[in-house]
Amino acid sequence: TLQLLKSIEHMDPPRRSGALLPASLLRPPRLVGRAAAWQQLQAAWDSARAVLLLGEGGIGKTRLLDDFMQARDGALHGRARPGDGASPYATLLPLLQQALQRHQPALEPGTRLELARLLPELGPAPPHEGRQAVLWQAVEALLERCRARGLQAIVVDDLHLADPATLDLLHWLLGSPRLSGLHWLFAARPDEPEPASPLLRDWLGGSLRIEPLHLQPLDAQQVAELLDSLQLPADSGAAATQAAALHRHAGGHPFFTLETLKSQLLAH
Repeated sequence: TLQLLKSIEHMDPPRRSGALLPASLLRPPRLVGRAAAWQQLQAAWDSARAVLLLGEGGIGKTRLLDDFMQARDGALHGRARPGDGASPYATLLPLLQQALQRHQPALEPGTRLELARLLPELGPAPPHEGRQAVLWQAVEALLERCRARGLQAIVVDDLHLADPATLDLLHWLLGSPRLSGLHWLFAARPDEPEPASPLLRDWLGGSLRIEPLHLQPLDAQQVAELLDSLQLPADSGAAATQAAALHRHAGGHPFFTLETLKSQLLAH
């Protein structure tokens, strides 16, 4: 390791073009081309229906969720991580910890004891073997108490990376009468080679509890609107008149569109 450090220190510094990327390319200043999806999200929110945003990576699921939830308080935000699929309830645990820290719910002794199987901060876990139904009911009771103390929504991104135990429990919670009025928003990539993918298909095929919302690439007009919103320098080659060519090149995919523009700027 020390030899590698010494080699790096003696390397010639990389040559820089001097080009600086505008902040608008790192995060576009406004959401473009998602008016219909926003309306569908709003309708589901108003009727307290769960929503599962579906789309390939970089299509804009996270940005849409972030912007939609920006003016709405009382939400727990979670994200499944690579590797979660190998550990039961790995995706759920950060959400439960958030709920405890933010809402400080008063829990019944039995509920607290059962939740200690997942949350060591609640004390020692019971010595006897646990039962799934009892654990799920304890999580339900926790969220119900948090609901009474201001919890309004649970948002989980990258759900395709979640562990199967979390997915099964979330699916069960969606139908809980005790949690009626709680808003659920999820985002996932469809057909990923992850353990969660078959379970997510079961969510959509075997239940009326969740509404799928498929995000599509931007059309040429929306790409032109995106370019206009970025307010790039006139000599960057990103004028709205070139939107059609950019749309053909990147297919209306927001991430690829922005990466193409970055490459054009850095090449100048």
